[in-house]
Amino acid sequence: MSNFVPTNYDVRTSLIFCYRSKEKASQSHQILVEAFSGHALSRAHCFRCTQKFQSGDLDVRNDLIGKKARLRVFWDQCSVIWYDLLQSDQTVNGDRYQQQLANLNHAIRQKHPKYEARQHKVIFLDDNAPRIAL
Repeated sequence: MSNFVPTNYDVRTSLIFCYRSKEKASQSHQILVEAFSGHALSRAHCFRCTQKFQSGDLDVRNDLIGKKARLRVFWDQCSVIWYDLLQSDQTVNGDRYQQQLANLNHAIRQKHPKYEARQHKVIFLDDNAPRIAL
């Protein structure tokens, strides 16, 4: 068996094939589950896509409108030092946070070499307060 891992684009393209084959949304969902198992679209998503196809819109690219973007920005008193944009399927765990701090440390040393002359390490201040979107 091959190691093919379908992307959302692959699965949605297959859904267009089912739609063009005159399959109903529930039957299309069942076909996708049989073909892609854990990578298949949800039943509700199949129904939404089928409705979209019926209106004449056969675009299968992801709509980024309404999706959350996670951007971590680190700055000093002058400007942005470093930023990291997380993919929609990524989360910040301990390893990811540690890597971000290492990348930030590297960026600070590049942009502000005076810090390295004054002290041997960069000191981070993290208030650990919950973030609230306004």
